Amino acid sequence: MSRCIRFVLYTVFIAACPTVLFAEKHGAESDLFPFVLSFDAPKNATDISDRLDAPAGKHGFVHVADGHFATEKGRIRFWGTNTCFSANFLDREAADRMADRLARFGINCVRLHHMDSHDIWGGRGAKTQMELDQGQLDKLDYFVAALKKRGIYVNINLHVSRSLDERDGFPKNVNRPMHDKGIDNYYRPFIEANKKYARDLLTHVNPYTGRAYREEPAVAMIEINNENSILCMWGGWGGLDVIGDPFLADLRNAWNDWLEKKYGNEEALRRAWSGRRAPIGDEMLRNAGFSDGYVPQGDGWSWETDERTDAPITNTDGVLRLDVREKGAVAWHPQLIGRGFAVEKDGVYTLTIRAKANRKSEVRLGVRMNHEPWEGLGFDAVVPLTEEWDTFSFAFAPDSDDEDARIALGGLHAGTVYEIDFLSLKPGGEIGLKKDQSLAAKTVPVIWKKDVGNRPVEAVDDFCDFLFDVEARYWDEMHRFLKEDVQVRQPVCGTQLEYGSTHAQAKMDYCDVHAYWNHPDFPGRPWDGNNWYLRNRALVNYLDREIMVNLATKRVEGKPFTVSEYNHPYPNQYAAEGLPILAAFGAFQDWDGIFPFAYSHSPNVEPRMTTGFFDTAGNTHQMAHMIACRNLFESDGLPADPVVAPLTAENERKIVKKDRHLYNLGFSGLGLDRRIALTQRVAVDVSGKIKEMPKISAFSPDETLFTGASDRIHMNVDLTRKNRGFLSAASDDTRLFTGFVNGKTMYPFGESAILFEKTNLGWATVSLTRISRDGETPRRFLLVATGEMRNTDMKLESLGDDRVTVGNRWGKPPVLCEGITATIKFVEPGLAGHIRYWPLDESGNRREERQAVNGGEVELKSDFQTIWYEVEIR
Repeated sequence: MSRCIRFVLYTVFIAACPTVLFAEKHGAESDLFPFVLSFDAPKNATDISDRLDAPAGKHGFVHVADGHFATEKGRIRFWGTNTCFSANFLDREAADRMADRLARFGINCVRLHHMDSHDIWGGRGAKTQMELDQGQLDKLDYFVAALKKRGIYVNINLHVSRSLDERDGFPKNVNRPMHDKGIDNYYRPFIEANKKYARDLLTHVNPYTGRAYREEPAVAMIEINNENSILCMWGGWGGLDVIGDPFLADLRNAWNDWLEKKYGNEEALRRAWSGRRAPIGDEMLRNAGFSDGYVPQGDGWSWETDERTDAPITNTDGVLRLDVREKGAVAWHPQLIGRGFAVEKDGVYTLTIRAKANRKSEVRLGVRMNHEPWEGLGFDAVVPLTEEWDTFSFAFAPDSDDEDARIALGGLHAGTVYEIDFLSLKPGGEIGLKKDQSLAAKTVPVIWKKDVGNRPVEAVDDFCDFLFDVEARYWDEMHRFLKEDVQVRQPVCGTQLEYGSTHAQAKMDYCDVHAYWNHPDFPGRPWDGNNWYLRNRALVNYLDREIMVNLATKRVEGKPFTVSEYNHPYPNQYAAEGLPILAAFGAFQDWDGIFPFAYSHSPNVEPRMTTGFFDTAGNTHQMAHMIACRNLFESDGLPADPVVAPLTAENERKIVKKDRHLYNLGFSGLGLDRRIALTQRVAVDVSGKIKEMPKISAFSPDETLFTGASDRIHMNVDLTRKNRGFLSAASDDTRLFTGFVNGKTMYPFGESAILFEKTNLGWATVSLTRISRDGETPRRFLLVATGEMRNTDMKLESLGDDRVTVGNRWGKPPVLCEGITATIKFVEPGLAGHIRYWPLDESGNRREERQAVNGGEVELKSDFQTIWYEVEIR
């Protein structure tokens, strides 16, 4: 008899719409029950710590072999987690208890994240951020040793969130990107400071292991700089354009040196940047001067708001007055829109605005599509307003033709009154190198993304090439420093793909990526705990176009591939789907490491409620499915042969120059259908070995069924019912199902399906995984079935359009869960009388024994008030 288990799932409940307001669609708290997974590590069906090969590092250093991580024992995969900030610096009892719990759930690597923010220096009040605090270091050392003892490796992150300042002789931390991102790719004092931190930490000897971290085989890998690239800070996130001297002067000098090296002299530069000039023509906007009494509501003008916006607009003597009292529910509301004109790619245009504000305030002015996908057309500018009238004029060249364009004035701030005398757009103007800009004097200015429309395309392309070169030099230098100077023995990566050049990251030892489904958005102040929302949507309905297909098609062939941050942030009602989906894709695509983000951001590592968007320590659903996800991801078998597309260095730069961002450095930027990742293993090649684009069988635009199979895993994605999608995955030892249950449909799941009764959301996630060893009898399995979950007294507020929030009203302990009622039928013959099972308590201990019925049907009932079960087959 095969060691895999077959069971059948039938569905009888027709779900309601999956994105309905939480207050209208959930069980009453009386329908839910408290269920907090215990923070100890009892020896029962919920403990697979014996699967970890303790101590970590016993088989030598992790290294790269045949494009994957390996030790002397063979290939190794990592199912990990993240610990952030002070969660890395626990007292000894807490460190031991947490290490036990992580091992219980099969976690074999912890990514030590945000150590450098404050804690490793002694806390927020530390006198210096250049010397490691010995007391804090002792706590870290003990934590790492506790993890190692239990077979858990660590992933050391170097620079994440330290911002150097005047206490250590650096410039004051103002007008700089968050955490000095981008600046530390070129500003020499920051580079040297980060080298010092790396050397001090990695050469430090842990007294509890007797080894320096550079010589510690329990350190699986090292990351140089989290989510950090000068390319990203220019063309992705933005924020580099706020810098002043000395950072701006250093960047400008490096830029001028680069131009001199390329062109040799200023005359050649001016010829290359021919610029564009055209006489100023007639006004293109109707009522550009806002004639007396006119309030935008016609003539191509509109004042865009939503139900949350409080921003009255008036007109006095031809001056628009925008009184922004409260911003809207989305970040771009309110905004002033001017429509009704076309632009040509080869044209030159001049946009002029005369305006002021009741206090210093920046606004954003851009020219964009007046239709989907609403993308920019080559002009975005930040306009700094004061209490005095000022006139700003911008010449720009659109980056594409468009017959239906718009001007957008946005980025408005609550509590600010803006006045606009006129807003004008005319054909004509001049762009190019100005007379007072000299290569000899090093006064050719850097080109911010917001200014690209004011510069010749040749100049912007040069600046992109310059940034590519700056970034490449930085990563090469830091990698060489760690390998040769510090002499680390572990694999090293630079930063995450999509945050910089794929080619630069492919020169590291492994490649990493991050992703979140419906990350919280903050329409006002960043990370305002009372003013945020997220989209309450299930990823399973979008798998043909979101997240997974994007991650998979960015993998670099021949390099280990990890996802070191991933989550479906709480309070998304469907968040339990996240890790099962990721584990299934990771197994099918044959990735090397997955690190859900995060276990904890604080020393409160035993919360009895879900404490925020990301932490899983108190998230009953995410932790309960962890063992099955880990087992599926680490399942044995050969992967499918990959479909590999060439991403040359030249093509990479072309894509960035076209898009002005880095999000398409994969199949999408190469014009390939990313949906292929649902049916085949995929990667890009940067070695030059692959010369031709792969021939991919075309999917129809309305394709809804996708099947991927390898020796390791069989995966189905079914999107045939709109907003009722599901994913099923099966390996020899593990089964996963997540999605919407609808009617009497049998959901294919290997040779399995499940019969659900009514659930609160018309949706569920179910996992079944074998916990007994090969050849061991009886065979034992952990079964988890989850639906709705929330904190006690938490109220989810709908903001419309799938947007939900709880503000700062997260409720209180304990976590409340829904019990799923369903019937699982094991279809293997001869099982009558040989299956028994136990509902489990919060510690995973058995409650009352129950017998399968009808020859092999396991009945799950909400009355059992549990989300997990132990199943035994004799």
